Amino acid sequence: AVAATGATLWGPAAGVVAGLVYATGGFTAVGANSLSTDMLLTMFVTLAMLCYFRALGTGRGAWVVGMWAAFGLAFATKGPVALIPLLAILPWHRRAPRAVKLANGAGLAIGAVLAFGWFAVEIFRHPDLLRYLVGEEVVARVATNEFRRNGAWYVPLVMYLPVVTFGAGAWTFLALRPVVREGLWRPSAAWTRLKSAEPEGLLLLWIVVGFIIFSLAKSRLPLYMLPLLTPLSLLVSRGVATWLRGPRPWRVIGILGAALATVIVVGKGVAAGLDSRHDMKPLAAVVLPMTSPRTRVVVIDKQHMYGLQFYLGGRLDRYYAGTHVNAIDPAHARAEAERRRLRGEAPETITVETRTYARRRGEAE
Repeated sequence: AVAATGATLWGPAAGVVAGLVYATGGFTAVGANSLSTDMLLTMFVTLAMLCYFRALGTGRGAWVVGMWAAFGLAFATKGPVALIPLLAILPWHRRAPRAVKLANGAGLAIGAVLAFGWFAVEIFRHPDLLRYLVGEEVVARVATNEFRRNGAWYVPLVMYLPVVTFGAGAWTFLALRPVVREGLWRPSAAWTRLKSAEPEGLLLLWIVVGFIIFSLAKSRLPLYMLPLLTPLSLLVSRGVATWLRGPRPWRVIGILGAALATVIVVGKGVAAGLDSRHDMKPLAAVVLPMTSPRTRVVVIDKQHMYGLQFYLGGRLDRYYAGTHVNAIDPAHARAEAERRRLRGEAPETITVETRTYARRRGEAE
């Protein structure tokens, strides 16, 4: 989608470079190998922006419908942060080179169904979910440091700023030539470009709006910056593509792309052999042999442990402090577990205690 967007804006050559920059920038590779919804969010918002630029280029309403559908899927993936690119589109759209109506009835309806359909079904089944989604996943993450995710004021400067500046890796230095030549490093020149009707203005506005919103939120993680790698990669590819004249620049790009891809593959291989306290595979290796398709795996902790849930095929229940559960007779539970052990049967319930992560152990009841 990044390559297609680059080709839509500036031609096939820029599209090739955009895809290469995005794939080999380094930070994207980290996100792609992390169990997180941020990469899915990035895919959907990139598709939404691709549809928007196609709508501007063709004037066809079908692309507007596609844009709203993609925004709907992005919202279903991770909530309101999916609309950050839309906050950049709305002020920029007034000076767009082609008048395209964004208030498309079919598009808005499809987007709304995709965005809220799953939430509506789950809230109907679990009425308390609405309070949790709004209170915990939106208000608490934005306005409080309840989740203890880098809420200090200086974190955006040391965590986010390096990503939006050098997230494209070595490609950033190839793109510096037009930045220096056109004086874009000066605040006045950058402000002029930000207000321009050129696509670069919208891409830059996307980065600025996203950076501000993510910085104001109290819950901060490096992977939150992944959606901003799309406009960054496109801007960097635009800078690189400005000197694509003749075979020599293409050779440089090919060699650099191959070298970066090799580094990523080797780095992934090395990382796979390293122990990490975030890796749930060893814990799953302990739990899985004790289970059967009917076994309930219960986690008693405040950790989400999505990795363990992934390796268990979704078979994971969570109980937190204050959760009401039916009383279980410990003697009966131990007797039942022993009976099943003697008969070679898997236990009905496996409780995984994770108060201290280093003490990974499974206990059958």
